[in-house]
Order: sequence, then C-alpha cells, then structure tokens
Amino acid sequence: MTQSSCFARTVAGNRDFLFRIADSAGKTSPDLICLPEAFTAKGVAIRDCADIAESVPGPTTDLFAAIAKRYSCYIVCPIYRRSEPESADTPSFHNSAVLLDRNGGIAGIYDKMRPCTSTPDYTVLENGVEPGDGGGYFDVDFGRIGIRICMDVHFARDWDILASAGVRLVLWPSAYGGGLLLQARALIHNCFIIAAVRQGCARVVDPCGHVTAETAPGESFITAGINLDFAIVRRDFHQSIASGIKAAYGDRVNVHDYPEENMLLIEPEENAILTSDLKQEFGFETAQESIRRLAAVHERLRADHNCKTV
Repeated sequence: MTQSSCFARTVAGNRDFLFRIADSAGKTSPDLICLPEAFTAKGVAIRDCADIAESVPGPTTDLFAAIAKRYSCYIVCPIYRRSEPESADTPSFHNSAVLLDRNGGIAGIYDKMRPCTSTPDYTVLENGVEPGDGGGYFDVDFGRIGIRICMDVHFARDWDILASAGVRLVLWPSAYGGGLLLQARALIHNCFIIAAVRQGCARVVDPCGHVTAETAPGESFITAGINLDFAIVRRDFHQSIASGIKAAYGDRVNVHDYPEENMLLIEPEENAILTSDLKQEFGFETAQESIRRLAAVHERLRADHNCKTV
C-alpha cells in the first residue's frame, strides 16, 4: 500500500484516506494488509511526536480493527504510540507497528528499533521517539511473520534475529521504497518482503531479491499471493531440477530461475504440495544447507592444515 496520492494535512484526513484504501483492499479477501509507516503523521505539522501519539487500543487501531474484523484479515497498523508504564512518571513514545488479528484484536506490537535522528547532534530521535528493544516476529495462522520499519533496513543484525527465528515474510512499513538495499535484505535473509510506503511505490520482493509486484502510478495498493513454504536452491548440481519439477507438476509448482544469483526459487501453488516432499522426491538441498555444509568442509580442511603445520 502507498500513501503517495494522499494530500491530507491532518491526522483525521490521513486516517480517513487509508481507511478507504484498506476497505477497498479488504474486498479482495486478503490474509493480511500492511499500512505505511506512521501514516497518520504524513504532512502534519507537529512540534514532537507527543502531539499525535496515540494509546493502543486507541482511535486509529479501533478504526482499522473494524476492517480486520469485517474482512477477517490481519492488519499491520503503524502509528506513533504513547505508552504510560506504571513504573514511570512520564509517558514514553514509540514508532510502532500494531498487528491486528482477524477479529480486530491486538495480536502484537513492534516498536521500531532504529528511529532516525531529527536533530543534527543526534540527541532527539523522530521528534521524541524512543528505540524499541528487539523481537518483532509473530505467529499467525499462516506462519511466522516479522516486522521491521523504515531505517531498520540498514541494520543487518536486526534482520538476523528474524532469520534465526524462521521468519519467511517481513512486513516493512516505511516512509520510502528502500530500493536495492531492501532487495538485498530479501536476498541475504531469504525472505519475502512487503513494503508499504508513505511515498513512492509499494512493492513485493521475493526471497531472491527480485521485485515481483509494485504499484503503478495512480494505484494505492497491490495484491500478491505468497506461499511461505518455499525453497531456495543453488543451481550448482541442480540444473535439472527445474525441468524435472515442471514435467511432474506443471503449473502446480513455480520454479523461478535466477542465473545471476545462481539460485532457483521453488514455490508450490497448492497447499497440498510441500517443499519437504519435493526435496525428497528430487534430491535437492537448500541454499542454506549447501552453504553450511561447504563452511563445515572449509573449517575441517583448515583445522587439518593447522595440525599438519604446527
């Protein structure tokens, strides 16, 4: 989803615009809708984030909870969030993404770990935002998803957390499109990324780093089908896999051939077809398994060499 064509200058105007877009998107029967980063703040003149920060639940999450419930879908709803911990005298503020479940309930909250600086001396982050402390992955009924926000794209270790947790789809609400760096994150961490932006094109990036869908001028959202049960295979020793799968399964399994990355992306089109079964049938290993096995060989040979030369 993109907010590019929204020219509101108020929280209410931004909220109304995205509500109408989300309602239209809901009519396509999605499993998940992702809204742009802190979308209520676009174009709004504020002194600090406290001027527009909301509690959760609050007016924005309540509004979009109705969409989630109406269309039985998850919604990632990013806002500036106000929190008043019992042990603190003053509230804290976060750039947050609130995950709403299919019934409109709050399934989780991710606080942006890497807010931008809003002053040249780096003493204030995003007009008063505090950085989050990690996590950002959630179990939903179709798998485990992750959330990272805008500037988070620059910090590889934070994406390693998601990869180690088995996340295969990352929602990335942002102020901008991310470009090649976002594609690199998808490729390096082997995950789908959905980018929902305040400005520019919303897009879908596949686990080999290729943009497979993006909004055209005048479009506010795109839809895409994603199967989180995919496999990435190095083309070395596996060049016959694509033709073998095509002969056996036809259009029921997509095999995307990416020679420049030396990879195949195997995506079943039917839930009844599992990549674990394909792996056994065609005898391939995943790219990560191949890399780990190769690294073990390197370590063993290096250790053998050291033993011989000491």
